[in-house]
Amino acid sequence: THALHSEPNGLDLSKLYRVVGDKGCQLRSTESIDSAPVAFLPRGSIVEVLQSRITPDLGLLSRRVLVRHVVSKQRSPSSRLTQGWASVQSWQGYVILSPLASLCYTNTRWGATRPVIRQCGHAAHLRCVEAHCLSLHQRSADNQPYDGRFSANIDEGEFLCPLCKQLSNILIPEDVQVDSSWS
Repeated sequence: THALHSEPNGLDLSKLYRVVGDKGCQLRSTESIDSAPVAFLPRGSIVEVLQSRITPDLGLLSRRVLVRHVVSKQRSPSSRLTQGWASVQSWQGYVILSPLASLCYTNTRWGATRPVIRQCGHAAHLRCVEAHCLSLHQRSADNQPYDGRFSANIDEGEFLCPLCKQLSNILIPEDVQVDSSWS
């Protein structure tokens, strides 16, 4: 699996995690939860796991991992390395760090891939798109032809735009005030 997750820049994708906790991630000086805070990482930060402990008597990975976070020079004038112990999960089951490797799809026709977001830009009512996608699933179940039959994976949420026939897999809500008389 190392070759599968290896990146061109030499980083091992299986060791990279993203801070997903709503409250961010607190780095501490030692593995102890009572140790001094080193840094606070906001949600969305990427860290590399340098070390994780295994409980000898149970053979289980600890929830505490030693991580390294590098702030790129693009965000600050000088690149800054931060290192400390972090929790992967809280004692209540709250997920704090999530592996980046889980964002890769390994069982696709083309091997390991990352998510790709595609959309054409045409606007549609949510109910209309839902009805369109439902009709695609019904036609597929009945083995009837439909647009995108050989190019769109409808089980993964892909569809062809009814207007331009471009492959899409996401809806982006428009944040505008809508006149209620249109509905």
